[in-house]
Amino acid sequence: MRRELGLLLNLASFVILAAGNLWVAAPLYAASIALLLIPQKIKKEEKKEEVRKEPTPDEIKRRPVAAPEI
Repeated sequence: MRRELGLLLNLASFVILAAGNLWVAAPLYAASIALLLIPQKIKKEEKKEEVRKEPTPDEIKRRPVAAPEI
């Protein structure tokens, strides 16, 4: 949802800039960049918080074992 809104604001800012109104286009562009970049940073931080669990002894026993090559 935020990505679509960010892209829409970005497009609107370029249309307004082409019409010659820089004072309106600049804040719209800044808002679109904020909407496009901020959610990505939050997702990256959430991924870092995930902790890998240690395999249990039963899971280790179920793993396939490759035969040694002769």
